[in-house]
Amino acid sequence: MKPQKYYDENTGEVKVGRIILYVFGVMVLISALGFGWKMITRPARTASEIVEKTFDGENVIAVYETFFNRYNEIQATGKKLKNAVQLFENTKAGLSKDPEQWNYNQRQEYDRLSQMETAFKNQLEDQVAAYNADASKKNKEIFMDRNLPQHLTSEMFIN
Repeated sequence: MKPQKYYDENTGEVKVGRIILYVFGVMVLISALGFGWKMITRPARTASEIVEKTFDGENVIAVYETFFNRYNEIQATGKKLKNAVQLFENTKAGLSKDPEQWNYNQRQEYDRLSQMETAFKNQLEDQVAAYNADASKKNKEIFMDRNLPQHLTSEMFIN
């Protein structure tokens, strides 16, 4: 096989088209290799970025504060629920055992307090579920301390 020449021996002109074709081919090859290397090393870079972001000072404080605030909100909802249950029980104790004897206002108050108790129970369940979902994530559980439980149940705040 004869080596290819980049110039014409007869005219002495440089074959620009052939040079451009070779340069373009080398650039495509280098780009393909670079893209392949980038795809191969992507998981390692991504993991490193996650670790950096997780342990960033501002992130550590923000995540802890989120758990702290959420836990206190759950405690407050538990207290509201206890108050609603107590109010409902006191109201029921003052009513006749036979609902047929209640007047309109008594029925309205009974229904309102019943709905309020149910709403606080549902809110508490939602808050506990959200807290537990975040607390179970591996990149979040490391921010828990002895003052913030790893897992909550709504019963912890009702009784």
